[in-house]
Amino acid sequence: MVSQVYYYNQAQQYPKIQQDYQDVKKHVDKADDTDNGIMLALEALPPVRRVSSLGEKLDNNDVLPALGLASLALINFPEDMRDVKSAWHQLTDKNFKPSYNYKEVQHPFSFFKGTMLHKFVDPNTTKNQKLAQKLLKNDITIAETNIGKKILNFLDVKNIDEIDTTIEKIGSTKENPKFVTAKMYQSKNVFGDLTARAMNRTTKIGVIALAALELPKLFKAMNQGDSIGEQADNTIKQTAKSGINVASITAGIAYGGAMGAKHLGPIGSLIGMGAGAILGSTASNKIQEII
Repeated sequence: MVSQVYYYNQAQQYPKIQQDYQDVKKHVDKADDTDNGIMLALEALPPVRRVSSLGEKLDNNDVLPALGLASLALINFPEDMRDVKSAWHQLTDKNFKPSYNYKEVQHPFSFFKGTMLHKFVDPNTTKNQKLAQKLLKNDITIAETNIGKKILNFLDVKNIDEIDTTIEKIGSTKENPKFVTAKMYQSKNVFGDLTARAMNRTTKIGVIALAALELPKLFKAMNQGDSIGEQADNTIKQTAKSGINVASITAGIAYGGAMGAKHLGPIGSLIGMGAGAILGSTASNKIQEII
């Protein structure tokens, strides 16, 4: 939980962040197509991808979403850099050994593992065991939720095996090592297998966090309009737009990463998530223009 003092300090920094963004934006707007291509390529880097929509939020003066997005990027920075390091080793180290066979299985992602919040939920380091247990209990993937299970059942996708990996679980120690198991699925078609993989790469808390960033827009829409009818209409439209935005970007990153990882391992995962984020954001904007 972010303390009030921490949030206040972050809020105090917002005007400076906004001014720095405007200064950078003036130079970016003058960039040619080559520079734009480089920026698109940088989307493959998780830290860049996480703040790719920060500019839009700053332009719209969406203070809370901007701070929330920046906070998520900061929290995930350690784990994101480990992913980049893994991809770099795959590219440069001839003796590189993957954590598991990416072509056959997919390991479930964690919202907390490797992040700045890791130590707060790790039973070995946390100061609040009860809270840590509750958070870990909810640190599951979409595939493990009730709706996720129903989707996989509808697609007739079955989890036929679980394979050991070299990825350590939260709570693992040198004296008592614990490792994540990757899941092998059986499906009648490629889409089913890909969906299962994508859902295992999407965490329940991660989706909730992204949805929470849309709440300020929803509250703003509730107060727009001269009558209750207009306010209700604006609220309904914004709810649809926010839902589409979260679903499109989440699906784009999940499916893109799943495809890339299956064929190219860590490198493919990064490239796929970057491309998926761009496609998801583009699709979201196009659909929202119609609403």
